[in-house]
Amino acid sequence: LGAHTFLGEHGGVMVFESDGMLAPTDVSTGPYPLFPTDMQAPFMACQCYASGMSTMRETVFEDRFSHVAELRKMGARIALAGNTAFVDGSGGMRGAELRAADLRGGAGLVVAALGAEGRSTVSGVRYIDRGYERIEEVFSSLGGKIARVTAVRRAPFYRGAPPHGKRVLLRHFYAFRRGMRHFYAPDGRDLTKIRFFNVKALTAGSFII
Repeated sequence: LGAHTFLGEHGGVMVFESDGMLAPTDVSTGPYPLFPTDMQAPFMACQCYASGMSTMRETVFEDRFSHVAELRKMGARIALAGNTAFVDGSGGMRGAELRAADLRGGAGLVVAALGAEGRSTVSGVRYIDRGYERIEEVFSSLGGKIARVTAVRRAPFYRGAPPHGKRVLLRHFYAFRRGMRHFYAPDGRDLTKIRFFNVKALTAGSFII
């Protein structure tokens, strides 16, 4: 995929030096010792930055190109023909609002976003967390500009008696009393005299890249 110089091995760790230029490459996944299918999506993200035409052929699983639609949002030039993706990396990539639908594809979106021009947001982080613990810290240690944020959505309030059976945990919300006689939380607590109360984030986290 690029020009690398092997510098040596230290304590079981192989050290390489790269000139930062990516070259087109043709890849076909397969069982060990062939190219692992779990690396298909992150590697395709790198192919999007290689100047020229690359191919990615998936031979292990069917329909494992769900990340392609999200990469196209960033300007990726990818054409699908059966189990093969043709990737033209000469067009450049731009930041976009992205959503991870699975573990490996989500990791690929993070890789793609790190190289794109501008800001990207990757939601669906819960999928990525299943296989890559604190992935944002790993990329930050390599110089990537990436941060995890937690999106918090306003929970419903009810005037008068709360609906039966409604229960929600809340965090960091204001109870605004203006124009209302009473505020009730969904679990039945009267919040009229409470200015601050705890809430739990109701939506999954996101990465800002």
